Amino acid sequence: MEPEPNGGQLSFHLAVNAITLRQLQYFVAVAEEEHFTRASERLSIAQPSLSRQIHDLEETLGVSLFVRGARGTYLTDAGRDFFVHARQILAMLERALDSVRLTALGGSGRLRLGYYGPSFYNNAVTRSALELFRAESPEIEVVALELFSGQMLDALHAGRIDVAISRGEPASSDLDCWTIATERLYVLISETDPLAEREAIGLTDLDGRKLITFPQALSFGLNARVADVAAVAGVSFLSAREVTQLTSIAYHVSLGEGIAILPASSAAYFRFPNIVSRELRDPHATCDVTAWARAGETNRFARTFLHMLGVPE
Repeated sequence: MEPEPNGGQLSFHLAVNAITLRQLQYFVAVAEEEHFTRASERLSIAQPSLSRQIHDLEETLGVSLFVRGARGTYLTDAGRDFFVHARQILAMLERALDSVRLTALGGSGRLRLGYYGPSFYNNAVTRSALELFRAESPEIEVVALELFSGQMLDALHAGRIDVAISRGEPASSDLDCWTIATERLYVLISETDPLAEREAIGLTDLDGRKLITFPQALSFGLNARVADVAAVAGVSFLSAREVTQLTSIAYHVSLGEGIAILPASSAAYFRFPNIVSRELRDPHATCDVTAWARAGETNRFARTFLHMLGVPE
């Protein structure tokens, strides 16, 4: 008879499902005591019951774990290998249980943030909130992932992050969104451009210019805001190219291939040769920094951090 496809994998899953935590605990006790009687006394169970559990474990694994001798019980080669893994599994489980209990008591846990670098670190509200959170909850691990807004949307839905610091509003009914700060928009322009001599530049002066942007799928918040501001001003842009790094935007602007419109926190990030940043002289040329979280978020650390950002409870 030919073996069934994935037979080895099926056997593995059956073995894993059949092994119980109690069997692992009993096996480790016998291995450490090197004696069934002493192990049964340590575990406060009858020796026949202990022997039956070990026998069932050996049957499941398909190997002999012990050699029984006149002076005691000793591990086989397979038993010694399994002993190492069994103790690791039990220790890992114990750490997990301790962590869960501490988290429930408010003594341990994790806050997972999604953020876009300049909009987070160059913003006084977000920077102060993170510093305050770390000062008041030093035992809480803060895991920060630098992501574009489109990636934050996916990460929130997948449960990989608890709070996102981004721009604009996510078009998703199962996410809440709050405005936590507002920034002016700036234009990056080549220093050889005649407009570079001005201290501020009007939107209408940029009509018909080629615009270098991030891809829409990654940066829908900023792109949508720039489009809205341009529409209000009656300005249209031509698409020059899409890039995925701020330095790439600066590079192509320095070559005179187009302009870029960025929030103040991102524009201030640059110290790039041959380009200048100028504030857009338009009352609507602003962009909101927003915080996103899953609707009804229950993570207490996420709620605490949102409160520190100024989000009402």
